Amino acid sequence: MSHDTPHEHHVTPIKTLALVLAALMSLTVLTVAASRVHMGFLNVPIAVGIAMVKASLVVTFFMALKWDNKVNALVLMIGVIFVVVFLSFTLFDTAFRGDLDNVDSKTIGEEQRAADLLLGKTPGEEHAAAATAAEPAALDGAALTQKYLCTSCHIFDAPTAMVGPSLFDVGSRLSPEKIRESILDPDAVVAEGFPGGLMKPTLDGMGFYSKVSDAEMDALVNYLASLKGN
Repeated sequence: MSHDTPHEHHVTPIKTLALVLAALMSLTVLTVAASRVHMGFLNVPIAVGIAMVKASLVVTFFMALKWDNKVNALVLMIGVIFVVVFLSFTLFDTAFRGDLDNVDSKTIGEEQRAADLLLGKTPGEEHAAAATAAEPAALDGAALTQKYLCTSCHIFDAPTAMVGPSLFDVGSRLSPEKIRESILDPDAVVAEGFPGGLMKPTLDGMGFYSKVSDAEMDALVNYLASLKGN
């Protein structure tokens, strides 16, 4: 006569759980500290890396994956690998998307004049007029929200929240000075119900603070101040 031995759930020692809890708290402090240090495009990868370590500790010890069926661990690792691959491509895109703005305008102008000569056009006046006509669009606030990917986290034409709060009526809630402050130092003005420490690393990762000009910042602030929710 055979007897089936029931599967016993592993009981993690209190000491182990306490050590993991201490590690999680330390990593949380490290996340906050890292968000306040400007490291360029490295800010976002570092924050994501810390978050992955914390998640791994929770899954391994609090959810007892370390002592669970190895197939479950394999499935989890495959999922993590796919997430890392896709997230890496996304981070590369957001970190270097604006690099075309650094191309020397003189070089572009010389190439355009050479192309005009090959096509039998007279270089100079036509493109000077086109550049003059394009200047206001480059400083248009709505266009700047597209250029700097503000629309990835905020909605501007409806009172609906995304990753960040809706900016549909931000001009009626904040003065231009507060709007400027919330861009330059996002954690100084944090909307109720939304976490801090997220916007600045994202903008740092995009290189926003090193790329945006004073004129663009003024245009962006003026545009946001004009949104009254009408």
